[in-house]
Amino acid sequence: MTTQTLTTAMSELPDLTGRVAVVTGVGQGVGEAVARILAEQGAAVAVDDFYADCSQRVAATITERAGSAYAATADISDQTAVASMIAEVERELGQVDILVNNGGNAAQSARRSRRPRTSGRVSPRIGSHGSPSTTRT
Repeated sequence: MTTQTLTTAMSELPDLTGRVAVVTGVGQGVGEAVARILAEQGAAVAVDDFYADCSQRVAATITERAGSAYAATADISDQTAVASMIAEVERELGQVDILVNNGGNAAQSARRSRRPRTSGRVSPRIGSHGSPSTTRT
């Protein structure tokens, strides 16, 4: 799915004003696009990535465009880290209404294609453990 296709599909979302969303794996591509679209629809979005600089960059972009964003950082393969991150988000933004488990997709794609990610930065455990850890929390 291309970012343009995703943008078109998500433009049909209802007004999300007053909702809180958490999007994992926002460092590039789909995660970043989903976070921006949710913010455009009115949600306060906690953007999470394994690397703080990625979360901060996406949160800044959303905020510049008059959205509400909070930068979070957690290793989503670690359930304790995820629980801590969710508690932090709920203190800052309120109860989480929407969870987008996108983290680890780049790691899985790199393994399938046998090519490393262009950034070279990925936790090897995220692909197989990330979504279950986030969902359990």
